Order: sequence, then structure tokens, then C-alpha cells
Amino acid sequence: MPILYTRQENDDKITIIYKYKTHLNISILILFFLALTNLFDGQLIWLSIICTILLTFLIVGFWKPNHEIKKAMTQKKVQISGKNFSFNNPITFTIEK
Repeated sequence: MPILYTRQENDDKITIIYKYKTHLNISILILFFLALTNLFDGQLIWLSIICTILLTFLIVGFWKPNHEIKKAMTQKKVQISGKNFSFNNPITFTIEK
């Protein structure tokens, strides 16, 4: 899903930018925990279903770039820059070919 990350490929490197990953994860986890606390009351079961679907989309959406980054990390060809909670300087993975 190119909405969740940006992937740019050159002749010598691949750059993957996670612009909103941390913010999405935190937002969905907060909603999920709110849904779990209200699940025992029998209310807001729809919120837990929506959160489960969103978490599934996040896992599937980040599967391909995460797999590519982990493979490059085992070969020690990755440089990581940026900050995890920053919109101006998002976390960026640069993989050498």
C-alpha cells in the first residue's frame, strides 16, 4: 500500500520513508484499548471490530517494506535516519544495492 509509505528506487539505493507509521499505530492501538475496556460492558463492539480490521490492514500494508528492510539488515546494507514521531523528519531507511 503506497499510502502508508513512500518507496523510491535509484540505480544504487532504495529509500523507504514511513511518514505516518508511528502515528497510525498509536491511534489505532488507543482505539483498540478503548474498545477492549468497553467490550466487557457489551457496548461498542463495533469499535473493536473496526480496530481489528485496521490493525490487519496495517500489518498487511507494512509487510512488504518491513520484509525488505529486515532482509537488508541481515546483510548490513541499511542506513536509518530521521525521527520516529516527526512529520518534518520522518524515519527513513536507505538500502544500498
